[in-house]
Amino acid sequence: MGVIIATTLLFFSKVDAQTNDNLIYLHHADSLIGMEIDGERARQLIGNVKFTHGKTTVTCRKAMQYLQSNKATLDGEVVVTEDSMTMVAEHGVYYGKTRVAEAQGRVRLDDGAMTLYADQGTYYSETKIAHFKENVKVYDTSSVLTSDEMTYYRDEQRTVAEGNVTITGSENNMVIAGGHFENYRKRKFSRMVEQPRATSVDTTDGVTDSLVIVADTMETYQDTLQRLVAIGNVVMNRSDITAEAGSGIFYTKLDSIQLRRSPFVWYTQTNGTTTQASGDSMFIKLEKRQLKTQYVQGHAFAISEADLTLPKRLHQLSGQDITMFFNLKKLDRIEVDRTATILYFLFDDKTPNGFNNTTGDHVTISFLDGRIDQLKVVGGIEGKYAPERLVAGKEEEYNLTGFNWKLKTTIKR
Repeated sequence: MGVIIATTLLFFSKVDAQTNDNLIYLHHADSLIGMEIDGERARQLIGNVKFTHGKTTVTCRKAMQYLQSNKATLDGEVVVTEDSMTMVAEHGVYYGKTRVAEAQGRVRLDDGAMTLYADQGTYYSETKIAHFKENVKVYDTSSVLTSDEMTYYRDEQRTVAEGNVTITGSENNMVIAGGHFENYRKRKFSRMVEQPRATSVDTTDGVTDSLVIVADTMETYQDTLQRLVAIGNVVMNRSDITAEAGSGIFYTKLDSIQLRRSPFVWYTQTNGTTTQASGDSMFIKLEKRQLKTQYVQGHAFAISEADLTLPKRLHQLSGQDITMFFNLKKLDRIEVDRTATILYFLFDDKTPNGFNNTTGDHVTISFLDGRIDQLKVVGGIEGKYAPERLVAGKEEEYNLTGFNWKLKTTIKR
C-alpha cells in the first residue's frame, strides 16, 4: 500500500540534536512499515526509496531504517549521488552519524573522468574519500587499471591502488604492473613502486617482440611530452637490445630513450656476437620502433666480440663521444670523436693474427655481417701492430684504459 509523505520526514536522528545541514530527509517510499528489531525501533521502506543528507542523495528499491543506531540497510539498485559523483551497487549500508556509505555487489563509481568497478566500496562523505576492494577495475580515457584495492581522494583527484596493480595503456599497448600505484590527475603524473615492470608488445614487422623494463620506481608523465621515467636498477630488454642504468627516460611518442647514471647497452649481432656500449649518458633514437642511432656521451666505451670461439678477443673503442648507427636491426657503423682509440684484433681468414691499436681525432668503423669491414682514422694518427706471438694468451694485458666488459643483464620473463 502506497504512503504519500506530504511533509519532509526526519529520517535518522532527532531534530534538536543536529543542524539543518545534518538532517537526513526521506523524500519518498511507496510504503513505510514501523516495527521493532532486537529492541530497536525500525522502519521498513519499500519501493522507489529516496532520501538526502546534505549534498548526498541515496535511492534504492528497499531500505530498513534503524532509528536509534542512525543507519539504514539498502537493497536493490542502490545509487549514491554527490555532486558529479555517482556510486551504484546491489546492496549497501548508510550511516547517518558519520555520513559513510558502504556498497556491496557489482559496485560502480563514476565521477565524469573515470569509471570504477569493484565488489565492495565505501564512500566517506565528510572527507570525500572512497575506498574499494576485490576485483577493482578502473577505466579512463587513456588506460585500464586493475588492482586488489583502491582509494580515491576526490578533492585531490588522487588515486592509490594496492596489490597486483596492472595498468594497460589504450594508445601504446604498454602494460605497467607493480604492487603500489599512485596517480595525481591534476598534475598528470603517476608513480608505480614495489617491483614495477613495464611491457610493450611490438608487431610492426609481422614478428611479435616484447620490450620489458624493470626498475625500483616508475613514473609516468602525461603532459605535452609524454614519458615513462624509470629510477633505480633500471633494466630494459628486447630481442635485439638489453640495457641497464641508474635511471632511464622513455619518450613514448618520440620513439627515443635516454639513459643516465652508468648506463650499459648490449646489442646482439646477426652472427651471434655481442656489442657493449657504456658511458656517462646515452640517447637512443628509434624509427618505427627499430634501432636507428645511439649517442654515447662522456667516457664513451664500446666493446665487440671478435670471435665467439675466442672470448678474450674483444674489439675496443674509447673516446669522449661515440655514435652508433643501425640499419635493419644490424650495427652498421660506429663513429668516435675526441681522443678516439681503437684496438681491433686481426684474422687471416679465421686464423688469429695479432691486433692493431690506433688513435686519432676521429674514428669511423663500418661493419658487415657483424664483423669490422672498414676502418678510417682522421687527424693525429698514431698506431701500432702487435703480432700474434705476443698476443696469444695475453689478450687482457692489452685492454684499453677504461675497459669494462661485463655480462649482459637478464630479465626473468
